[in-house]
Amino acid sequence: MLHAGPGRYAVGVDLNATHHRSATSGLVTGVATAVFKGRTAATYEIAITDDTGRRITSCRLTCMLRDL
Repeated sequence: MLHAGPGRYAVGVDLNATHHRSATSGLVTGVATAVFKGRTAATYEIAITDDTGRRITSCRLTCMLRDL
């Protein structure tokens, strides 16, 4: 939504996630990094890690950016 800007909204069109290991307790953190930021679409890589810094899930999210 931040990339879409005022008067626009984001709609998720594709989500791919690979789970590498489980987290049974503690804190998990997700960090999204923009791979592509266009006028009508945006793609992000999301790394989810446990409280020791081990990656537990890798994701890719693609959104369409639409006008209100």
